[in-house]
Order: sequence, then C-alpha cells, then structure tokens
Amino acid sequence: MIVGSPGWLVSHEGGEHARLRTIVAPAFSNRRVKLLAQQVEAIAAQLFEKLAAQPQPADLRRHLSFPLPAMVISALMGVLSEDRAFFARLSGEVMTHQHESGPRSASRRAWEELRVYMRGKMRDKRQAPGDNLLTDLLAAVDQGKATEEEAVGLAAGMLVAGHESTVAQIEFGLLAMFRHPQQRERLVGDPSLVDKAVEEILRMYPPGAGWDGVVRYPRTDVIIAGVDIPAESKVLVAATSFDPRHFDDPEIFDIERQEEPHLAFSYAPHSCIGGALARLELKAVFGSIFQRFPALRLAVAPEELKLRKEIIIGGFEEFPVLW
Repeated sequence: MIVGSPGWLVSHEGGEHARLRTIVAPAFSNRRVKLLAQQVEAIAAQLFEKLAAQPQPADLRRHLSFPLPAMVISALMGVLSEDRAFFARLSGEVMTHQHESGPRSASRRAWEELRVYMRGKMRDKRQAPGDNLLTDLLAAVDQGKATEEEAVGLAAGMLVAGHESTVAQIEFGLLAMFRHPQQRERLVGDPSLVDKAVEEILRMYPPGAGWDGVVRYPRTDVIIAGVDIPAESKVLVAATSFDPRHFDDPEIFDIERQEEPHLAFSYAPHSCIGGALARLELKAVFGSIFQRFPALRLAVAPEELKLRKEIIIGGFEEFPVLW
C-alpha cells in the first residue's frame, strides 16, 4: 500500500485523520447505507442470474464476489461500474504487501495511475454533480475543508478499500459454509440468522484472512494487557478473534454464537469506515444465495483453491463452483 500519500487515511493521525475522515464519513453512514439496501439486493439478484446462466463449473469470483462490491462502491462514488476491470488491476497492485526487500515501484505507479483516473472522474463531476462521494469531495475542496490532492487521495483510497476486502470475505464465508454443512442448513432453515452469520464470517475471516492478517504498527512504545510493544513492531490484530478469553471455542465456526464484539474492522479512530457497507453486501449474498442455488458447492477440493497471498486482504485467484 502507499503510505504517506495525501488523503490515504491510514497515513494520517490525530486531527488530520479526523478532518479527512469527517469528509467521507457521511457517504458511509448507517443512514446512507440503509438507503442503499434495495440497490445492493438488486445487484446481488442480478449477479445471481448471470452466474446461473454460465456453463458449469463457473468462477464465482468473476461472476459474483468481485463484481458485487465493485458495482456497489462504483454507485456510491459515482464512477462507471464498467470501469471495474481497469481499477481492479490497479487496486490489486496497490494492495500488494509492503515487502521488506525490493522496491515498491509497481505499487506506486499503480497508485499514481489510480489517482489520475480519479482526478478525471472528479473533473467530470464538475459538469455533472450528483448524490455521490465524488461530488461530496468536490464540495469539500470548494469549502476549503480539503486540498484537491487530499480529495483525489481520499477518492482513490475509498475505491480500493471499498471493494477489495469484501471480495475475500464473500469467498471465505462461502468456503466456511461448504465446510460446515450443518451451519449452512441452519441458515437456510432460519434466514433471520443472517446477521449472526455475517458477524461470524467477519470474526473468523477478517481482512487478510488466509495468511497473517492486516499488520498494524504502533508509532510509539505502548503497553497492552501488560505486554510491552515497541514502536514499529508488527501487531496482528486479527489474532484477537481466536482469544479463548473472549470467545468460547473460538476455532469453531458457529453462526449462532452469542454476539461478542470482534476487531475485523479494527476499532476507535481507525475503525473501517466502510464496515456498515461491507455488512450490507455480505447480508445480500448470504441472505439468499443458498435459496437461489440450493446445491451450490465447490467444483474442486478446498485445498486446490489458490490463495492470493500477494494481496494484503487475501481471497482466492479463482473460486470455481457447481450448482
């Protein structure tokens, strides 16, 4: 990822972070996300039908898990969903690991190309404003709340983060259901369990699932639960999902687990601003996919699925299914 770029939220702390987050927060508020619910469900239903029309086996990643969040974030931001193949290529490169050796020149080039793309889209919104995030960002620039460079960075960052992690969570959630047919049967028998099912998927498969999760780095020496953590140490927040002091039998996938807060979307000032949107998308999938495809199953053995290990938020290269 590109740390230090203007507008990239994780590059900012304190007052600067709060100022920039306040600009984009209304687009991801619970109120605005609720207004999107019908549209998200309609997109999911449309993609279910497109998947059903494919010859079997079909790649669920290509026909559902990627296009759903990409189409939703496109609509929220005010960019063409038809551009998703273009920005998917760039965001995939931007979200590659910050390797400890070797230059990240490809990632930086992709980030700059994405910024150029977003700058052009924002220029278009000058002529055709609407109820979308790009128009909100232009208003923030006009009101002196953000510089143009910050607005472009916020737009590019929201586009990347707004779809990448949900792709992986759809895939890992389906894999969990395939591996635990009793949990799947419970969900099919009682669709009201979808909220709990989504929370359990998020708990067990937070962003970065499949390798070691999204790494955090404290800026200063800190003490947490009596443990000294030096500045710049790698901290794996996702490990908290498996803390037996907080979750009973944490290694068991249980969609009827008594709800306990997890840190899939982090916490406090840096909590994921798109958490409500991600939950909405996951509910749209898991609330009806098994009704539409009662016999949905993997077309290969689970161990044959290839992880996207070079991508920070995880997921699979392909997700072939039969139904």
